[in-house]
Amino acid sequence: MFMFCKAYTICFLFFFIPVIALADNDNFTHLTVKDGLLNSTVYYAMQDSKGFIWFCTETGVNRYNGSTFESFTINNGLGDNEIFKCFEDSKGRIWFLSYNGQLSYYYKGIIYNHKNAPWLFYRSSGAFLLDILEDKNGIIWITTSSDDVLKIVNNTIEIITPPFTTKQQHNKFYLAANLFVENDSVKKFVETYSAAHDSIYLFNLINKDLSFIGVGRKTLFQQQSIHFYDRHSQIFLVDKTLIKYNTKGFAMFDAAQFGITSRLMCFLTDGNNFWLGTAGDGVLKTDTTFSNKKILHLLPGKTITSMLKDNENNLWFATHGDGVFLLRNNGDYITTLPTKTTYSIGIVTNKTHRNVIAGNDNSDIYFLNDTGITSAFPVSKTKFNRIRDIIPIADTAIYIGADDQLLYRYNIKTKTIARLGPQQGYKNYSIAADNTLWICSNACIYKISGNNITSEYRIKNMGKCTTIAFSSDTTCYMGTTNSLYKISNINKSQYQTILYDSVLITSISDLKIIEHTLWVATHGNGIFILKDDTVYKHITSQNDNITSNVCQKLYDDRERFVWLCTNNGISVINRDNYNCYRNLTTNIGLTSTDIKGIAANGDYMYIATAEGTNIFKFSTSLGNSKPPNIYFTNFRKENTEIIDPGDTVTFNYFKGFIDIFFTAISFQSPSDIQYEYKFENDEKWHNTKSTNISLSNLQPGNYKLLCRARKYNSAWSSPALLNIIINPLWYQTNWFYGAVILLIILAIYLIIYLRTKAIHRQVAAQTLLQNKIRDLENKSLAYQMNPHFIFNSLNTIQQFMLVEKQEQGLNYLNDFSVLMRKMLENSRKPYITLNEEIDFLTRYLQLEQIRFNNKFEYSIDIEKELLADDIKIPPVLFQPLLENAIKHGIATNSKGVVSLKIEKEGDCLKGIVEDNGIGIFSSTSNTGDIQKESTALKVLEERLKLISTNKGKTGSIQLIDKSHLNPSVQGTIIEIITPILE
Repeated sequence: MFMFCKAYTICFLFFFIPVIALADNDNFTHLTVKDGLLNSTVYYAMQDSKGFIWFCTETGVNRYNGSTFESFTINNGLGDNEIFKCFEDSKGRIWFLSYNGQLSYYYKGIIYNHKNAPWLFYRSSGAFLLDILEDKNGIIWITTSSDDVLKIVNNTIEIITPPFTTKQQHNKFYLAANLFVENDSVKKFVETYSAAHDSIYLFNLINKDLSFIGVGRKTLFQQQSIHFYDRHSQIFLVDKTLIKYNTKGFAMFDAAQFGITSRLMCFLTDGNNFWLGTAGDGVLKTDTTFSNKKILHLLPGKTITSMLKDNENNLWFATHGDGVFLLRNNGDYITTLPTKTTYSIGIVTNKTHRNVIAGNDNSDIYFLNDTGITSAFPVSKTKFNRIRDIIPIADTAIYIGADDQLLYRYNIKTKTIARLGPQQGYKNYSIAADNTLWICSNACIYKISGNNITSEYRIKNMGKCTTIAFSSDTTCYMGTTNSLYKISNINKSQYQTILYDSVLITSISDLKIIEHTLWVATHGNGIFILKDDTVYKHITSQNDNITSNVCQKLYDDRERFVWLCTNNGISVINRDNYNCYRNLTTNIGLTSTDIKGIAANGDYMYIATAEGTNIFKFSTSLGNSKPPNIYFTNFRKENTEIIDPGDTVTFNYFKGFIDIFFTAISFQSPSDIQYEYKFENDEKWHNTKSTNISLSNLQPGNYKLLCRARKYNSAWSSPALLNIIINPLWYQTNWFYGAVILLIILAIYLIIYLRTKAIHRQVAAQTLLQNKIRDLENKSLAYQMNPHFIFNSLNTIQQFMLVEKQEQGLNYLNDFSVLMRKMLENSRKPYITLNEEIDFLTRYLQLEQIRFNNKFEYSIDIEKELLADDIKIPPVLFQPLLENAIKHGIATNSKGVVSLKIEKEGDCLKGIVEDNGIGIFSSTSNTGDIQKESTALKVLEERLKLISTNKGKTGSIQLIDKSHLNPSVQGTIIEIITPILE
């Protein structure tokens, strides 16, 4: 029976009490098309199992990781650009419900539709897709505007049509678009109505039954479709009505009777908070018990289409026409006070309260509280005059440093102001150990006491002063536009320049003495930390993740952190280990990243920016949180890109770069995420600020790349693993190496085989040559000593004896026997020395000269260096030529001349035998010994050729008749060239 439950009425009655309180909207981060959204109209927001947020818009779908948007449209495979809803099933597929009714889903980097997955085709006939659900059996159910229900099982689509028509007893029927599960069955509501009554049914999509629930007093779905349905609480939103269903029936509550005039669009339960989105009236917030009568009104004027609570408990509000609003759950509280450009912040504390005072760039100071400006006061009439510092000096007085005046003294109680010091531009101040206030301008450092300047230190040849910091009563560090100086005793004007590191020659923007260390903020080189006047630590954006190297101010909270103001936000640096704890930029709600100064007031930080003053509550945001999830998103090689590569990529080896992209998903403070990576076998992790790694020329093999991340207030995440498998090219494979080794072995074997055969052939050839040499030597010996010479020598000895010249005969016989012995000894040697050859030839010529009764003269000319060297030649080489010259050249000459000249020509010996006889050709023709003569020369030529072949060098013999050179001259020249043997 259709019932109304009183309990429900009481609960919701408190909820619809008129709004009586408003909340600031400054804690929201606003995401628009400028940030990467495809459209400002966002129908739905969903978080998938990896942590990505998906936004369904009027012109496509976005996937967001906290820092970048990925866009998907019909060009990427969507069934339609206008997507109402998305849903992730148990297999990790992201389904998209489109306006044109075409199905598509995203899986591992690819969008599937009816073109690449034909089974997804659905003839919608103009119907659009409304709702989607997966039951416990993994069956996908999708409702359409034509009342059809699509049942998807094992990549097949079954169309289920309701089992009733308008021809039945009821005139019309309306099906709720939304699906829900009850008693393991998938169901949807059906309302029929006629003039007589209305009936409510449940349509069971499993067994296709209709179950009657009851008769209603008014139509539920006739006038307006269900705008939102929560399957957990089973609460429907229909127009301005909130409907609660259980097995007993319905409870309906009309918001209009409680002052809610806007249509209800969506709701969200967040712990004890209940958020209700409206059409045109933003978000209403109360508690889930509805006992709190104070309703907060957020995002007024916005139409909220979807609300989401992510896995970090951040809240997302999608709107129609205004993008997406994010309310982070990081404990941060940011609000903006309506001031102009703020250059300075000061806190003045008295016994009853604290005054927060801000200065702008137009000579004004503002008194602030947590909600805004309480009062303002013009310091001077100078326009474009920056208020650089506000220095508290008493409960009711402050010093004000400005561009047009060194100091102003302002009395908070009487609201009077007085000038102090010269009209020089103020730069900075420091308080010495004795609580003395020192002020610096461009050119001077002043000691301030009350309303008077008690001493002055002039700056000479050190650049323009920008900041000072006192480490004792008299020791001062001074930063200038070009360096850092230490003034040892400012009362005596003694100073020394610190140049221990060349990087300190830079523009200094601020100095602070913190825990016995000097912090030096520079205008482009980050921060230097000095201990004992030596650079101990250099903090930069490249190595330490601070927001920028252009530093503007330092603030010490004297507890845990040093706050660095830069032109790109704030970096919170740990005082103990100098690590950057976190960065604060526009991602947490700062109105500008150009930070001019900071001051603390209890748990609140007042931040002066180029676009106003922000209040930041940080004390609740310093606890630990869950590490972010990290995933590999893209893999790129040359012209190939793999999206969502999973845990393994495989490719062939190539010489070039591969790019691996990853992301850690956190929406609390995405700019503070830190990354580290390494290969599995590496000991050291490598830090990186980037979300991609470039690797070059990886050799074939299997690599395991690990990447992990952490937030500023979390431990390191479990590392994501990517297996990189690089297949070798064909010439890098084992079989190729084996084939090459086999070929090398075969080549070596063939070389050895051929070499062995060549050696055998060479040995055989050498044996043959040796045999020929022996034969030729024997032949040569037969020709070397002419039997006539022996016979004639013996006759000469006989004649000496007959004419009683016994002594001469005996001497001749003795010389002859020595010559014979020398010839026999040399004939047994393959080579003799040149000295031995000369000795033999000398004895031979002496005997021949005696035998011919001194009828001829002889000479042997040899280069001295040749006699000094141990040069070897074949034996009995020149004797046949000398014998020939004596016998056939000068035998008929009354006074003959025979000469032998030996000289070195390259790596050979050149011998020249010359006589003044009748000439070689005339001699051989007259004597009748032509055949014998030619045979002896041929033997000598063969010997030279054999020597040349055996030693690899060239030998030759040449006969020249002098008459051919000069007809008036007789004689013969024989040139013989033989290799020098070692």
